[in-house]
Amino acid sequence: MQVLVTGAEGFIGATLCGALRARGHGVIPSTRRRLNSGASGDIRSDSEWAKALQGADVVVHLAARVHVMQERTGDPLAAFRNANTELTRVLAE
Repeated sequence: MQVLVTGAEGFIGATLCGALRARGHGVIPSTRRRLNSGASGDIRSDSEWAKALQGADVVVHLAARVHVMQERTGDPLAAFRNANTELTRVLAE
């Protein structure tokens, strides 16, 4: 089984990817810095998911904006909503 994991480099995502691989599953890791499988760009609500989803049997969506210790954006609430709500909506569509 091929599993697309968003947030693959996070605390939970990295552990999950290792466990899936140990059980013989293929992992398509998606991270904040890049979408694998030929897609480009950061994981954002406007990311193009079609290429990353090709070949995936299952999606485990773990990407989220959490634990921001030194805020750098002018509108933190909008940034949280974009990452945690819009990203999820776009991926589901």
